[in-house]
Amino acid sequence: MAHEEFVQIPADGTGKRIRHSVAGDLEITNITATNIAAIAFGDVITFSTSGVTARFSGSNTLHGVTTLTVYDFSSTTIVSGETVTNSDHGDLGEAAGSEITKKFTPSITLTDPDSPSHKQKIDKDGSIFTRFTEGKLPFDAFGHAQYSQQTVIDSHTFLYNDFPLKYWDNTAGGGTVAPDLPNSSLLFSNGTASGDLSQRTTNQYYPYEAGIGTEFLFSLAVGDQGKANVRRRWGVFDDDDGIFFELDGTTMCVVLRNSTGGVVSEERVEEINWNLDPLLNADTDSFVLDVSKANLYFIDYQ
Repeated sequence: MAHEEFVQIPADGTGKRIRHSVAGDLEITNITATNIAAIAFGDVITFSTSGVTARFSGSNTLHGVTTLTVYDFSSTTIVSGETVTNSDHGDLGEAAGSEITKKFTPSITLTDPDSPSHKQKIDKDGSIFTRFTEGKLPFDAFGHAQYSQQTVIDSHTFLYNDFPLKYWDNTAGGGTVAPDLPNSSLLFSNGTASGDLSQRTTNQYYPYEAGIGTEFLFSLAVGDQGKANVRRRWGVFDDDDGIFFELDGTTMCVVLRNSTGGVVSEERVEEINWNLDPLLNADTDSFVLDVSKANLYFIDYQ
């Protein structure tokens, strides 16, 4: 049997359905270049005479002719010479014709010819989902790809003792901070009564250096999946400023603390709103976060 490398598509209306996107092109004259430059993707534009509406996708000027590309248009029939406008940025120009020309772009999936099940993925933000055999390529807080060895500023490990001279411990009520040498770790423990506290802070502050991303890595396990009336925090912070993870009861957050202006404020981003992987769904996220297991957490900021 012959090896077929193509599929024949019958005539329109009776053949296979091929997924595609549709946009429209429209030549405009008497343009206002500053307004076109200010309008953003997805902004609604209106045709003043016909009342047709569409969403702006982009613009192109070639050989003195400016063309708008739009999508989600209510009709392709317009009035030649009518004004094209946006409510926020004003008039863009005038329609040079009486029709928006539809353009169809097929949706293409890249696959491995030897293993067709291996397909190119696009993430939820529209970026190519790129992986290496060893995992993701790391980036610092400035978006610079990390290729070489990082410079270690300091290390906090508890292999032999808890190095009490490097830290300030603060406990209250039933709270304790104690070394767990068999596990090369530090154990924080306290009850659920109001005011119970176990806290450790480094004596050394690590100031930010302009233009260089600063990354902190933490290896940490919580003794349970979260407990009512118990709040755990770990990160780079003091009572006034910082960035840290917070497990308040069973609610996981990232917290930004800021004392600019002399008043301490906090912005909390709950796990469900994390902007890459919320780590809640095994089907769509890299993995599901289990705080009771030993995890590596990192904070990278600029």
